[in-house]
Amino acid sequence: KRHRAMAFLSTCPELKSAQSTNRFSLLLLEHGEVYFEDISVNFYPVGLPEHLAIQRMVRGRLKICSHSLIFEPQDLVQPILKFPYRSCSGIGRWHAPLMSKITGDVLSIETSDYVKMLEGSVVRPYDFVKSSRKLDFRFSPNYIALGEVQGKIMQLFQAWSTGRPAPDLIRSYSDNHEKQIVFNSCWIEDLSEREALQMVVNRVLPLVLNRGRVLLTDQRMYFQSFNNVDTEPVRIFKLRDMRRVVLRRFLLSHVGIEVFFRSGGSLYLACDSPKQREALYTALLAQAATKLDPDDQVNVMLSWQRGALSNYDYLLYLNSMADRSFNDLTQYPVFPWVIADYKSSELDLTSPATFRDLSKPIGALNPERLLQYLARYDEMPEPKFFYGTHYSTPGYVLFYTIRDAPCIPCVCRMASLTMRTGCSQTWARRGKVC
Repeated sequence: KRHRAMAFLSTCPELKSAQSTNRFSLLLLEHGEVYFEDISVNFYPVGLPEHLAIQRMVRGRLKICSHSLIFEPQDLVQPILKFPYRSCSGIGRWHAPLMSKITGDVLSIETSDYVKMLEGSVVRPYDFVKSSRKLDFRFSPNYIALGEVQGKIMQLFQAWSTGRPAPDLIRSYSDNHEKQIVFNSCWIEDLSEREALQMVVNRVLPLVLNRGRVLLTDQRMYFQSFNNVDTEPVRIFKLRDMRRVVLRRFLLSHVGIEVFFRSGGSLYLACDSPKQREALYTALLAQAATKLDPDDQVNVMLSWQRGALSNYDYLLYLNSMADRSFNDLTQYPVFPWVIADYKSSELDLTSPATFRDLSKPIGALNPERLLQYLARYDEMPEPKFFYGTHYSTPGYVLFYTIRDAPCIPCVCRMASLTMRTGCSQTWARRGKVC
């Protein structure tokens, strides 16, 4: 269990952001939403006279995303504010009254609907605020002129003002943003390194994708994110530290590649096409510094049969061969239910009643539920099936990993549901979850 928890934690950098003063993470975005960049701003609280708004001004960062603007205050007590473009009635430069003491460039966001998150740094359901009147949220940029980002914000807002924009429009904006970001050669550790390949990929993490650029040299592989959400601007991996390179399916497409390191961690990348993945894989193996361990499936099986490899490690190997990874919650490693007794204080390993019947699927162990499945199958039109749900989904994974990694944002949101039950209750409902 400890190994499983460490494997999950090692692949989830959100843990670091959860323990730091940076509360923003990609987990706060909608499905398909892209985070581009952010700027330092001062926020003037709404609903206050101007002199009080200036006195209670909140410093923070305004995140520019494809679906929304997000304000993350430095004060950890203050909530993160999210302004979906589709809910905004107006975004633009604020025109100050003649006697106003708020000077300089100010961005105005007019809306009656917004979202409050992580107020007091406490993980709780989001607060969707719907005001009876239009509110004016004002932000003054620090260090840069408003004009440097206003055009980008207005382009996204206008795309949403006529309804949900076509994915191609968001993709076009993202492509233009990526073209403006070049790899910073200052991060190359050795000037003698020769570039072998450079391409745009997605880094796959639990529940999120972080897009960036991979630079492969004859000694190292570099990953530079297109945003600043990562704790490190550039991730550096030495080729000599690589132990295995596995081709994977990601979202049912042959575009994934996962690199395992001798330190125990891994890097999961998803390319834009199978052709790009093949180019990355070929270039990686072509470097002289890449010295991978031999991968002989027969020897692994023999090592397990001789007892040199534990059941846990052998099952992990089988999961890896089946395209399962700790980085991808849709293809998370799975393990069979083995124990059937979750009520006794001590397990009698000599009693057959302690173990489940491995000759039957988990959904067939409950006789009453099995009869219901058979009856439903007989009455079902073609194509017929027994079980309408999969045994592993991101929701199921979060249900179980909450006990191993309760401090990770993507896991702790399941706490209120999961901690009310235990393994014994889950085992008792085994016919229903299948």
